[in-house]
Parts: sequence; structure tokens; C-alpha cells
Amino acid sequence: MSSEASHVSDEPPRLNVARLVALVCVIVGLILLGRYLIKTQGLDAAVLRAKAQGAGAWGALGFIGAFGLGVTLHVPGAIFVSAGVLAYGPELGFVLSLIGALIGVSANFFTTRLVAGQQLSAIKSPRLQRLLRYVDERPILAVLALRTIAFVSPPLNTALAMSRVRYVDFAIGSALGLIVPMAVVTLLLERLLASPWLVRLLFE
Repeated sequence: MSSEASHVSDEPPRLNVARLVALVCVIVGLILLGRYLIKTQGLDAAVLRAKAQGAGAWGALGFIGAFGLGVTLHVPGAIFVSAGVLAYGPELGFVLSLIGALIGVSANFFTTRLVAGQQLSAIKSPRLQRLLRYVDERPILAVLALRTIAFVSPPLNTALAMSRVRYVDFAIGSALGLIVPMAVVTLLLERLLASPWLVRLLFE
């Protein structure tokens, strides 16, 4: 009896087209909403900085929430990192951006897994299955490497959520992998802030 149950559990899952279609609809809806907010609210670094500074003591929490929501809506993460550095300086801006980015990629992960599940394991592609085996064997290292290259990329969040990676490994790998690209953006912005005329030209 136990061997039969084991045999059944080892069978590869079947591709669920309905769940994939639902995921595509959700992603398209999030992208359209994100573009709508950018167009109507003027979401850029200068606007976000003004809103964060204008919110007083609640501005930091609002910024973290906005960053998380922005990643979920496929808004470029560099906009929020720039706003964080402009509003709070490089050190605090880096920390707040890192927290907001983790919230955003986690929201992408849970949304995808809820809607589509772990569908990648059902795709019959030898190359994809080799990649998934690597992720299974070294999940934190794999997520760290991919995150360092792709930053907060929503497509990466979606792909990882559709793999067999556990959320704990996803979160640890993402936290470590976000440090380098976010530090690079922060340092570049810090250098940029040393030129007031350039700041006025780009962010005002």
C-alpha cells in the first residue's frame, strides 16, 4: 500500500492550462493597473520622494508599502530605490528599499503560487528540467544568483513561484541577492546627489 502511494506521489504533475490562463490574466491586469497609476499619479522618483517626506513619521512605512505594491504591479524598482535615497539618504534609503523589495517579490511569489501552483515541473523540456533540478538542489544559491542579475524582476518571481522552491529559500536567496544590485544603484545615486544641478535636471 505504501509503495503504491509512493509511486503515485512520484508521478509528474499534469499541466493545468486553466490555471496558466488565469495567471496570464492576473499578470496582465496587474501590469495595466501599474501603468495606469504611473500615468495618472505621475509615479517617478521626485513624486514618491515628495509624498514620503510629506507624510512625516509615517512616510517610511508608506514608502515600504508603496515599493512592495509597485513591484507587485510591475513598476520598475529603480524608481523606488531612487526615491528612497532622495528622501532618506543612502543608508536609510537602502534599508527601506530592501524591505520594500522583499515585500514586493514575496507578494509576486504568493500571488503566482496561489493562482498557478508549481506548473513548471509539468513542462516536458529537458533543459528546463535540468535547471529546476539545480534549483531543487541549491535553492538559496540559485535564487541568490538569479536575483543578483535580475533584481526585483516580476517575471523571475513568477518563474520561481512556479518551481518547487520553498518560500523560505526564496526569501533568503532574494534578501542576499538584492544586496549587490541595490547597493550599486544606491552608490550611483549618492554620487549623483553630489551634483545639485544634475539632481534638479533629473528629479525636479
